[in-house]
Amino acid sequence: MKKTALTLAFSALMPLSVGSSASVLLDGDQLRLTYKNYYWNESVDDSTGRYAGSKRDEWVHAALVDYSTGYIGDWLKLDYGFAAANAINIGSGVTDVSNLPPNRSDISDPNGTAATQTAYVSTRFGNDDLTVTAGAGKKRRSELLYNDSNSRILQSTTVGYDLDASVGGLRFYYTEFDKHSPRNQGTWGESLKTFAGEKIDAVRYYGARYDAGNGLKLDLTELEAEDYLKERYAKGAYDLALESGDRLNFSLIWGSQRDAGSLFERGGLGGYAPPGDLDVKFYDAGIRYAFDGITLGLNYLVTRDGDYNRVLFSSDHGTWETSGNSWSRFGLEDEKVWTASLGVDFGQYGVPGLNWDLKAMHSSDARGYDDFSRNEYSSLLRYGFQNQLKGLSLIWYAVDHQATGNVDGVIRTVDVVGPAQLERKDVNRFYLVYSKAF
Repeated sequence: MKKTALTLAFSALMPLSVGSSASVLLDGDQLRLTYKNYYWNESVDDSTGRYAGSKRDEWVHAALVDYSTGYIGDWLKLDYGFAAANAINIGSGVTDVSNLPPNRSDISDPNGTAATQTAYVSTRFGNDDLTVTAGAGKKRRSELLYNDSNSRILQSTTVGYDLDASVGGLRFYYTEFDKHSPRNQGTWGESLKTFAGEKIDAVRYYGARYDAGNGLKLDLTELEAEDYLKERYAKGAYDLALESGDRLNFSLIWGSQRDAGSLFERGGLGGYAPPGDLDVKFYDAGIRYAFDGITLGLNYLVTRDGDYNRVLFSSDHGTWETSGNSWSRFGLEDEKVWTASLGVDFGQYGVPGLNWDLKAMHSSDARGYDDFSRNEYSSLLRYGFQNQLKGLSLIWYAVDHQATGNVDGVIRTVDVVGPAQLERKDVNRFYLVYSKAF
């Protein structure tokens, strides 16, 4: 697998890439071939050894094949995707390789992987007033309270079923899944488990979204990992078009996470979770102003009554749809977070396809820490090639994340471990992607 997975994948792809046509096998179907090449260099900026973080120097690539029949007879659709990934070079001295399955005997020599990413069947019916879709199988799922991570060269996936209904500006949805494949594994899907090893029968989420058509959008959703965790989320956003053509956007978010049954580890899990019940809440307010291809943003976030540090099951990568979900979750109890952002679309200035997003974050006052603060500065530079090279994109993501703090020995006796943990990292990630549809 280590040296042949990608070779076999490209051998299979090459005959398919010669001569594209409007249809591959059926009218309205589509075949998409994708090549990814990622290089990540990350160092821990900490001489004390107190702060968590991985040292990474990994260069990996992947080939993906995705086929969709389109809706056959306007009611039935089949989707299938296969992917293979392997290492090009792993630097010496790394402490983690997160894009590929780990090799327990040698971290610097990870395993390659080749596996099905998507195997999904769906149907739809309705008319201009009401549309209903339903589907089942393995795929990447993404909503406000759950997101299969796509931050690695291969995405995580889940196995389950989905229902969706839209009438006018109102949408209702329901999803349930019972298997999960992590983003660096090539499995069909493993059972969901707690950190104590207990099986979670299913994760289900449902919600409603309303688009008033005048700039107002409302979201209300709930999720439960059965007998383990429950989350709720409400969001209101209003987009105002000004006479000048500029746009002003306001958003308010409220959410909560609480224990939900007998599987919850009330005895505690060290730095990951203190003993006792859980009922944590967060509040996030934001404003955006867009003009001439430039977007300015400002957010304020605070978390109350506990740390927003738990994930839904042991292999979950975590979802937190707020301004505080960045390199780490800025979600410790009483942590106050300010985020300022600047986005530039250079297409407005004669360079279509070039975008640059800058962000600065600062937080303070986390309960149970003395001398606490987090500061993060990030840059995301993206270029999508045009014309004959359309489908080719380059991305450079750079982060300087510096957290500091000492447990007070009273409210906290151990450092937090998990999504909201304190880290000190310098990060550079480079992405090359080429994708072509046939």
